[in-house]
Amino acid sequence: MKKIIIAFVYLFLSFNAISQSISAELDAAVMTFVKQEKFTGTILIARKGEILLHKAYGQKNDEAGQPNTVNSIYQIASLAKQFTAAVILKLQEQDKLSVKDKVSKYYPGYPNGDKITIHHLLSHTSGIYNYSDNKAFMAGDQSQPVTLDSMIRLFNNQPLVFEPGSRFSYSNSGYTLLGYIIEKVTGKSYQHVLNKLILKPLHLRHSGYDYLALKDSNKTTGYLQYGSGGFTKANPVHPSILYTTGALYSTTGDLYKWHQALMGNRFLSAASIQLLYTPYSGRYGYGWQIDSLYNKKRVSHSGNVAGFKSHINRIPEDDICVIILSNSMNSQPGQLSMICMAILYQQPYQLPVEKKYIKLNDDILRQYTGVYLFNPQLSMAFTLDKHQLFVQPSNQPRFEVFAETETMFFIKDFDMQFEFRKNSVTGEYDEIIFIRNKQSMTGKKTK
Repeated sequence: MKKIIIAFVYLFLSFNAISQSISAELDAAVMTFVKQEKFTGTILIARKGEILLHKAYGQKNDEAGQPNTVNSIYQIASLAKQFTAAVILKLQEQDKLSVKDKVSKYYPGYPNGDKITIHHLLSHTSGIYNYSDNKAFMAGDQSQPVTLDSMIRLFNNQPLVFEPGSRFSYSNSGYTLLGYIIEKVTGKSYQHVLNKLILKPLHLRHSGYDYLALKDSNKTTGYLQYGSGGFTKANPVHPSILYTTGALYSTTGDLYKWHQALMGNRFLSAASIQLLYTPYSGRYGYGWQIDSLYNKKRVSHSGNVAGFKSHINRIPEDDICVIILSNSMNSQPGQLSMICMAILYQQPYQLPVEKKYIKLNDDILRQYTGVYLFNPQLSMAFTLDKHQLFVQPSNQPRFEVFAETETMFFIKDFDMQFEFRKNSVTGEYDEIIFIRNKQSMTGKKTK
């Protein structure tokens, strides 16, 4: 008996040592991103019920000098779609609707509503025009409330992008219609239904709808730019615009409860989970992206709204969950999440290497200032401020650019490079090559 007890204790200590080693490696990987100003926020990583890392980094509010904590609350943007999809499936389990129902059943007269089903809306296979592609609307003031009818008018009379069910195209418009259907079926607001069916039963006490109205000391400030280059606050987006596509807020702790609730069919039935995780066209299920990682089924999603980024990465088969929430557009949660997964599965990975830059004098930098036009919708203004070159794309905040060489520049927090080119006739720099994700485009100086 004594030998058995000793063996058990040794086994326990061995597992504990392995967990501590993995936790340290995960934290070190996150710190690489933090030091390069590529992450600020909160991260939770768990495996088989054991939390390996739950830690916060950076500032919740720079002006007040308040750091993020494990209780920090963030907007989660498109991670909200998985909650909207779960509401639909709960209503189906209650026999209040069917994913096979046509839109016309709930919205008589909706264009092509007799061809578009709830399934199409959930899986982004409806062919409905995505209102986020409306550049005029997206460039306007989104801080003011709008009616649901006015949101629907942004897309209901647009022609279908393709025949419903024939292919995949991500559409926030489809999820807006799901909100309309939820409210039509229940006679209640989406916020009320969400609270009743999901948030209250699962005790997600730090999650909810309408971040603007939230009064909580753990609420974070969203930044378009965060770090040594300065702090630029993001303008708020009204929840009536984000609605069922992305108006939710949460914490890493609550989202881990959400992960646990989806494990073992404890919240949704096995049949509903099957629908949720089935990869339809475009490797998308119902509110989740579905693919494989290390020969395991992976369900994941990212979120992005002004000032906030989020990512959740899950391997249900192994009860693995990586949750990353950030209050900075500098952050790269998707890349960080994949590195964390590689660590968990003991696979090779490569941490980002901080680019080296050189200092150039004002006379050299001044040659590059001016506005460069790429197309009617995109221009970039380069300015010199206190010996530092900045770029400001159309309708965007300005960002610091750093010199790799005398003519090649980059932005620290994004995969963006700029190469200035001299006119062989005038001897002036009047052309720029913009490089992003290994693709390039050319702009001409206008002034």
